[in-house]
Amino acid sequence: MGATDDDQLAYSLRETRVMVSHDTDMLRLAAAGQQHAGIAYCHKQKYKVGDLILKLLALASRVSAEEMMNRVEFL
Repeated sequence: MGATDDDQLAYSLRETRVMVSHDTDMLRLAAAGQQHAGIAYCHKQKYKVGDLILKLLALASRVSAEEMMNRVEFL
């Protein structure tokens, strides 16, 4: 909480963690070329929490961490 979007993406890159977000600013930063470990984007009201978790588990089972580097996946 309180970290900038740039800082959050930098942290996720250092930790090799995909960022799960409904914040369109993350998409803007990715489109501008900011390096990241991956962004899983979902519109805020598209899924209930349990359904979103199932989507993320499915993504993790079919896409490796290396494949997610600098990739945006729309859920």
